[in-house]
Amino acid sequence: MKNVLIEIKGTQTVDGNSENIEMTTVGKMYIKDGLWRLIYRENSDDLAASSVTTLAVDAFGAVSLDRSGSADSHMTVQKGKRHMSLYTMGPCEFTLGTFGEKVENEIGENGGRLSMRYTVDINSTYASTNEIKIKVQEI
Repeated sequence: MKNVLIEIKGTQTVDGNSENIEMTTVGKMYIKDGLWRLIYRENSDDLAASSVTTLAVDAFGAVSLDRSGSADSHMTVQKGKRHMSLYTMGPCEFTLGTFGEKVENEIGENGGRLSMRYTVDINSTYASTNEIKIKVQEI
């Protein structure tokens, strides 16, 4: 397991309006059975509301994102495929669909880059288009 610096830049577009996010954090990266994983805590001013995120990429280019903490979720992004999952936030649950438009993975043993573009639907109703760029480098 390696200590890594993780830079995340994202854009979410809803009804033609875009919102950008940027986050830099430290985490752990490891490769097991040909799959690489990143584990990091998302920055939050409210530690009670923070969450731990595990990001994994498999040999087929599917990116899985699991969050646990203030909101539990699982999401999979794979180019040309739609994946469904259950999103839980307190007493509320809803179905989250993701359709991968682009997944480019250049992560190796010493870090690299991952970029994704995907749409999100909630209970089968279009919600947003998202683009995320992640840069990982060994500390």
